[in-house]
Amino acid sequence: MAQQVIDSLASRILDLESKCIESIDDDASTTSQFVDDMRNANTVMATKSHYRLFTSWLATKSKNRAPEDINAKQLDLYLAQFTLAIRKEGNESINHPSRQYEPCTLSAMHNSIFRYLNSKDYEHNIKTSELFKHSREVLSAKMKELKQMGKGNRPHAVEPFTPDEIAMLFEKNILGIGE
Repeated sequence: MAQQVIDSLASRILDLESKCIESIDDDASTTSQFVDDMRNANTVMATKSHYRLFTSWLATKSKNRAPEDINAKQLDLYLAQFTLAIRKEGNESINHPSRQYEPCTLSAMHNSIFRYLNSKDYEHNIKTSELFKHSREVLSAKMKELKQMGKGNRPHAVEPFTPDEIAMLFEKNILGIGE
């Protein structure tokens, strides 16, 4: 009799544990779905675009492996080479300034590759790990070079009015109390 009670309790405990595990799995999928739904659509698009750009560049190196399958030392070297080699499409020569990306775009590409690798549970963080120090240094140096070339200096920034322009606006009663 006592053995039957113990067996019954053990069976009920195992049933409860399996229900708890199922509940946790359901909760994990629900929370993961919530996180996915809250991602910025533009960020998701940029991440996919930059990932495709990086993997197509990797393919030109005869490395048809996914980035998450490449060891850290080799991936660091590929990221550094990618940063130096990537150019916009165009008819001008490869080194023409118009074919160079803006510094902030290179940084965004690096962030996109980080997000992709993070989503694949890559074992290292390319933004903080010592193993990826070289690629970060190359990115920093490339951004500095691009800034020296005039990139990233906000060429479309609004210029303030000159004193002559302000005087003209007053004369035409665009500024001031007018009459």
